[in-house]
Amino acid sequence: MTELERYQSIVQYAVEGIFQSTPDGRYLLVNPALARMYGYESPVEMPAEVTDISKSVYVDPTVRDNFKQLMESEGKVTGLEYQVRRKDGTTIWISEHARAVRNEAGQVIYYEGFVEDITHRKRIEDQLRQSQKMDAVGRLDRKSTRLNSSHLVISYAV
Repeated sequence: MTELERYQSIVQYAVEGIFQSTPDGRYLLVNPALARMYGYESPVEMPAEVTDISKSVYVDPTVRDNFKQLMESEGKVTGLEYQVRRKDGTTIWISEHARAVRNEAGQVIYYEGFVEDITHRKRIEDQLRQSQKMDAVGRLDRKSTRLNSSHLVISYAV
């Protein structure tokens, strides 16, 4: 296996989504994992159908603007978490690690990076938050009941 074939194998069989996209919102390349993650049949179908990432993929288009600003100023994003829309309209949470690729003049010509589906983790975090809220409400209710009981005892004694 040549060095090039090894690199191609890494991209093709990676568990994480891998992409290259332009600043104006077109995918240049996606690997099979990213296409599947976003609900597409193949890595060829996704770039052909998604012509504006900010409108088709980002649930909140302002996140794309923030992404582009970070790329311009920092040259990379690490662990950027946000929701994306899949082909069927459902949403998932992702974590993105990407960098800006520049030409000799320093202009960003494309972005490349990795995407991980973190939907399961986000759901667990949500459930934990809900559980903590319910626990806090339960503690307040028990305190309130004890205070009311104490008040009744004091009122009765007087």
